[in-house]
Amino acid sequence: MNALWILLVVTFVESLATILVERGAYFFTQQQLGFSPAANLWMAFAFGLAYAAGAVISHPIARRHGERAVLVGTLAARVGLLTLLGLIWGQAWAVVVLLTLLGLLSGAKWPIIESYVSAGRAPESVGRAIGRFNVSWALAVPISMFLAGPLIASSKPWLLFALPAGLTVVSILLCIPMPSRPAHLAVNDPQRPPEMQLRRMRSLLTGSRWMHLCSYGMMWVLAALMPTVYERLEVQRQFSSGLAGVLDFCRLGVFILLQAWAGWHFRLRYLTIAMAALPLGFALVLYGPNLALVLAGEALFGVAAGMVYYSALYYGMVVSNAAVEGGGTHEGLIGAGFALGPACALAGMLMPGLGSAAVLAGVGTMFVACLSGALVHLRRAGTSRRAAGS
Repeated sequence: MNALWILLVVTFVESLATILVERGAYFFTQQQLGFSPAANLWMAFAFGLAYAAGAVISHPIARRHGERAVLVGTLAARVGLLTLLGLIWGQAWAVVVLLTLLGLLSGAKWPIIESYVSAGRAPESVGRAIGRFNVSWALAVPISMFLAGPLIASSKPWLLFALPAGLTVVSILLCIPMPSRPAHLAVNDPQRPPEMQLRRMRSLLTGSRWMHLCSYGMMWVLAALMPTVYERLEVQRQFSSGLAGVLDFCRLGVFILLQAWAGWHFRLRYLTIAMAALPLGFALVLYGPNLALVLAGEALFGVAAGMVYYSALYYGMVVSNAAVEGGGTHEGLIGAGFALGPACALAGMLMPGLGSAAVLAGVGTMFVACLSGALVHLRRAGTSRRAAGS
């Protein structure tokens, strides 16, 4: 098995282990510990801050100690925290504190994996490698969501934490033979894009990153509140987390499509459609009056989020030459979204007179700000394309 396929197996296993806890936790706290929607949002906010911090520090630490050493150390620390969490799962404070620490470690590990996947490749090859990476982690997400519900509803809910601990041990064993550092292309390598193309890619990257931040802000609000949505619709608890995975299944479909078809590269229309679909899908999930509309909202949001995610990661890894720093910025924005979305939702809930529209009002403010930032840079990308005659 070559190095890329080993990395893809690690990606799948780690995504399975990560999502069981990170997304399953909100169903766990609501069903086992009686957390309110606001309490789940506060937990999501703390997790997001920790995740962003882990992503930011991953590059300087990896540069000093080596990517493999930091990755293996991070995974080993996750095993310890997950084991502890499985032992004291009934303590609300322990769940919140340990989940936050797990967020720090998750933010640190993914940029390193992304660097190994993308390093030493020409732009076209980067697109294919990232496509396989995206499919690998995204395939695990709906599986995790379908597993989480039965685990939480069982007589042994601590398995929600013990199973990921065991999976992470497998990841450690797979990572040990990896090279100590990924091999990058030289700055003047002929496979690197010309400067004019890089300039346009930087504009596309910044525009994509604004919407990437927004999509994860919205997604983490949905993660925290979907247990309440399915409770309102009177869906049985063992099925609710699985239905929440419809979003992830649709995002996976987009990743498969974009991996197979490179025609979306440099095309603004697809990002524009995604920007319009995000708020519509978000509103349908939270306020849909029946299960069909809620699931339609999940599908719409998943497709849009997949487009935004793939764009931000592809342009980021090409522009940064697959450095951990590029992945760190990408994951840092995910963490910032994890924190910003719940913070805006909580702010909306504090506003008087909004009632059920409070969350939409708070998150809507974030969407407008991110959309404005994205449009400025995407307009520049369009201008540079016309100037180049492409």
